[in-house]
Amino acid sequence: MPSMALASEIRLDAHKVAVGLREQFVVDVMVNSTDPLNAIEGQLEFPEAKLTVIDIRDGGSVINFWVQKPGLISPGVISFSGITPGGFSGPSNLLFSVVFEAKENGIAALILGGIKSLRNDGQGSELVLPIRNTIIAINPGDSSTNREILVDTEPPENFNPIVESDPICSTEIISWFLPPRTRFPACGNTGYAKERWIGSIKPKVLIC
Repeated sequence: MPSMALASEIRLDAHKVAVGLREQFVVDVMVNSTDPLNAIEGQLEFPEAKLTVIDIRDGGSVINFWVQKPGLISPGVISFSGITPGGFSGPSNLLFSVVFEAKENGIAALILGGIKSLRNDGQGSELVLPIRNTIIAINPGDSSTNREILVDTEPPENFNPIVESDPICSTEIISWFLPPRTRFPACGNTGYAKERWIGSIKPKVLIC
């Protein structure tokens, strides 16, 4: 079988593309990348009239530190922003998963927007990721007897960095950093990382 080249992208992987009314299902936010990435942010939009968010899970995520943990910021909008010191690359990297419940018949379009990803190249150069969205068909009828068993068994990682401000900054640019002795699990037992970015959620440089 001929090999297929890895294409960089961010996509929505729905465990089911057709569900019944009141049925729960999972959608994963996944990233393929040919270049190592150390920061990514964006939003997931969905029709609030048709879908309800039951849970948002980041167990097993490739992200080590959430600057903005995935969560609802307004009806129908989930926002996220995170960093991974040392970077990640390759196929099918999980960012987070959302458990939805269908509450109205019809077609529900789930759309990623505002995506910004930064390379782990010491410069924080941007990599533009193509986006692959998904749609869910919600069929009439009560599917309460045919629901996925959606159990989150992975505990969150114990990781509590202290974010401080840099006193040397202009009135227009605010520089933030994690103290140089902040420990990141991705750097190993003896590794430490320093991270600096412009603005509140714009990582620029990460070093292990």
